[in-house]
Amino acid sequence: IIKAPSNPSALKAYVEDGMVKLSWENMAQSDPAIAGYIVKRRILNVAKNDESSFVTIAGSARPYISNFISDSSVVAGNTYMYEIQAVDIDNNRSTLTTRATVEVREDLPVAPGSITLINVAEGVRVEWAETIYKGMKSYKLYRYQRGISPSLISVVPSAINDFTDKTALAGQLYFYYLTTINSAGKESIRSQEAGITR
Repeated sequence: IIKAPSNPSALKAYVEDGMVKLSWENMAQSDPAIAGYIVKRRILNVAKNDESSFVTIAGSARPYISNFISDSSVVAGNTYMYEIQAVDIDNNRSTLTTRATVEVREDLPVAPGSITLINVAEGVRVEWAETIYKGMKSYKLYRYQRGISPSLISVVPSAINDFTDKTALAGQLYFYYLTTINSAGKESIRSQEAGITR
């Protein structure tokens, strides 16, 4: 009777520096017949209730020797399931696999800081604190009135920290807020809003 190797245990998966890092029990320390491991991965799309098939990322040609691996081919925004299978020197595989799931979160842009509103002759001048982060492209300035959906007033280059809204009407109460856009086109959460009567 062929005895399959034991199932790897203590699988840990976490995200660091944009990579998924995996580690598990070093079975070769307690079983000299262990030749290595097969590491597989699949994408889980939780929002669409969709799962891809498992793909071998290490150990396809010959068993992967180490008990840790870094997967740098992951994409931010995806959730991944990994499975580890032990392989012995006779190429027998563990009948069970050890699995771990990890979410690679997207780095969203940083929201702008405080907003100051000033009535000027031309309209409402909007000023805000400079926002700096890698890959920042522009600001989006929104305006709304109570009971009315916000409207995009302007897209302002990242080097500029003010805008004059010349469409604001006298006697009206307006609220403004900003978001930032990064080079990938992702939009931050909104800043705190500020209100002013023109």
